[in-house]
Amino acid sequence: MEGEIDRDPFTFIADNCKIWYEGECIKEINSKINITGNINLFSSVLRNKMQVSIDNSEISDYIADRLLFKEISRLNDRILWSNNFLNDYEGAEYKNMSLFFSSGVLSRISINRSNPLYMIEFNSTQQEGKIDDEDTINILNEKASAQGDKQGMSLGSWGALMGGINLSNFIFKSNSHQRYENNQLNGQIQENCHRSIIIKENINGCEGYIINNGEGYIVSIINDSDSNLYSGNKTMSPKPMKIISQSEDKIVLRGYKCKAVTPFGAMDFSGDDYGMTISLKNNKVDSCTLHMHDRNINIKYMDIKQENKVIHESKPLNIPVYTKKENNNNNFLIGITVILIIAIILIIIFLSKN
Repeated sequence: MEGEIDRDPFTFIADNCKIWYEGECIKEINSKINITGNINLFSSVLRNKMQVSIDNSEISDYIADRLLFKEISRLNDRILWSNNFLNDYEGAEYKNMSLFFSSGVLSRISINRSNPLYMIEFNSTQQEGKIDDEDTINILNEKASAQGDKQGMSLGSWGALMGGINLSNFIFKSNSHQRYENNQLNGQIQENCHRSIIIKENINGCEGYIINNGEGYIVSIINDSDSNLYSGNKTMSPKPMKIISQSEDKIVLRGYKCKAVTPFGAMDFSGDDYGMTISLKNNKVDSCTLHMHDRNINIKYMDIKQENKVIHESKPLNIPVYTKKENNNNNFLIGITVILIIAIILIIIFLSKN
């Protein structure tokens, strides 16, 4: 395992800010916002921590001007600064800050607050913000591909990198699936049943649920009979999930208890009844399995190539087909048999009279 991820300062100039609450944008402003991040190398209390300054009074009702983040990790196209990540942000008013990059340029920042549950999103349409050190992204890529920062790289963030699979925008096309009940195969494989397993990073929450923005992923299954991938017939409506384990051959996600929005108000939802396992083979997705834990049902979705499909051929009934010659021979034999029977009857009658 290599050393810690380098902690570098940054300067970002945003021209757009959105405030999100429970999946809805409640405020948007279009003005210049300066955001700077500095690392304190001298104070024993603040050493190696990220100190963030936000220079804009228009959003002071939603976010403080000064923030502090202690832990660093890397997730796909972003650097994640957080507070008490491994304990589900317990006691942290500001949970995390994500620095999003495009071609090495800082293009977006999002900050999640726990009380109230705000996500503050800063955008730069001109992509003016940059990390001070141009080599930072390359350094982080190398270290993340080895093992990740032992202090900051969490279970969830490392799982999204496992096998090179990017779960921030994941789609797996399946053409066949099998159903298992109580770990036993139930019925034959269902071929030519096209489904899309979709996993997206939770940025603005999940429709129908009250969850924290920016935590975990949103998992859904779409019936591809509809031409529109995101508005088609949903085999499974979007469910919030988090990565709970990973290895070289699989990534396991599972839902968690939260509140569901109903006509009768917010109600408890047992999201942990649902889960998804992404099976990997040679660093590629081999299959995806939906778990319905409360019913002990698993549905395995696969992309079976044509050359690997089991062809189910219907065998013809074994009905003999006779030729004209065979029919003539049969008629001759039937005639001889009738003559012999008649002869035997006549002989019996003749002997009985004598």
